[in-house]
Amino acid sequence: MLSVSWFRKRYEARLSFLKSVLQVEKALERYKKKYGKEPPRIEDLITMGLLREIPIDPSGGTLYLDSNGRVRSTSEFPLSVRQQD
Repeated sequence: MLSVSWFRKRYEARLSFLKSVLQVEKALERYKKKYGKEPPRIEDLITMGLLREIPIDPSGGTLYLDSNGRVRSTSEFPLSVRQQD
């Protein structure tokens, strides 16, 4: 049987991941508003001063932008806050 603490840790990790993705999504929106296009790489958000650093993925992966400009992770955490088209 799974304990409450296991679920709490899972919930907290998921919440932390979503906050990281949301932080990048907000920076993406500011970039698009300012430059009229999506950045080619997530690092460009730092270069342009829209993010201080790439947020940490609590699952151990690295956040990146996929070919559609969506925030993804190299970890197995299967979630993005951006609505699917």
